[in-house]
Amino acid sequence: MKKLLTAGLLGSTLLASAAMAQTTPAQPSATPPAGVNFMTRLEAGQMLASKIMDEDVVGADNKDIGDVEDLVLDRSGKVVAVVIEVDKGFGDRTVALPLSAIRP
Repeated sequence: MKKLLTAGLLGSTLLASAAMAQTTPAQPSATPPAGVNFMTRLEAGQMLASKIMDEDVVGADNKDIGDVEDLVLDRSGKVVAVVIEVDKGFGDRTVALPLSAIRP
């Protein structure tokens, strides 16, 4: 009888904890917190970094130099340099060119 009572209490405890774990989580709010403005579209003159990653970089003589590998940002988030993987035969190397040296 003692074993049956212990098994019953253990079973009810397990069921109660499983029931508590199944409560529905709070749904995220559709409105952002005060002071937060989400961007919903790009404005004129803006672009995604993913659009230029791995793009070919060519020199003034129209010869292939390498591919865009990364961007260097300053503390404010402004792009200050473009990291290019230069193709040089057996081994590639990376160099950073200031944004002012890059033309679209």
